[in-house]
Amino acid sequence: MMRTAISPRLAIRTFVNTGSGLKQDERLAELDRLAVADQHVRHHEDVAAFAAWAEASGLPVIAIDNVEGSRPLPEADLPQTCVLLFGQVGPGLSAEALAAASVSVEIAQYGSTRSINAAAAAAVVMYEWCRRWA
Repeated sequence: MMRTAISPRLAIRTFVNTGSGLKQDERLAELDRLAVADQHVRHHEDVAAFAAWAEASGLPVIAIDNVEGSRPLPEADLPQTCVLLFGQVGPGLSAEALAAASVSVEIAQYGSTRSINAAAAAAVVMYEWCRRWA
């Protein structure tokens, strides 16, 4: 997802990572180093630490996941200043991560799967955020 938001025209400047740390594929290491030069990367040991940082920073957490009760992306409130929280492909966000969010937003999908690639989901939601605010 970091590479999805490298564009200097985006106002997305901070990436938050929780858990075991950023894992880099050697083929993408140079691109990631370039991205980090333009953006801030924050690491939080767990979801609780991330949620505390977001609250202290006055940043609402917007969970992106197709779960019960999620608002469709076109109808959802995406504040100009917020944290967009994406989960893993397949399992999505943990219950703890969903609980840390002020709202859950879904990307409408048709067919038998509830999941799309995390980078694709990030691109869709960041596009919608940019359409509204950039």
